Amino acid sequence: AFDHVACRFTDTWWEQDQPGQRHAQTGRCYTPADFRLLLEGTGLTLAAACVAGAPVDLGAPHAGHAGLLSKSHEWTAVLTP
Repeated sequence: AFDHVACRFTDTWWEQDQPGQRHAQTGRCYTPADFRLLLEGTGLTLAAACVAGAPVDLGAPHAGHAGLLSKSHEWTAVLTP
């Protein structure tokens, strides 16, 4: 399940041989812009971001790129000190 307001998801999984023993975990999703805000004061910088292996120009507007993070549900952050 995904909570669009809190940007959190709940993932439930189990071992094939133990379907009655389920495990649940939650995670928080961050856009590159949100992630930059989280880095403030840490001494780290978001140096690059990649979606589906392709670099994303962090300085460019992406309003017209609807599939940027909606089709690829993950992105890779490259941090520098």
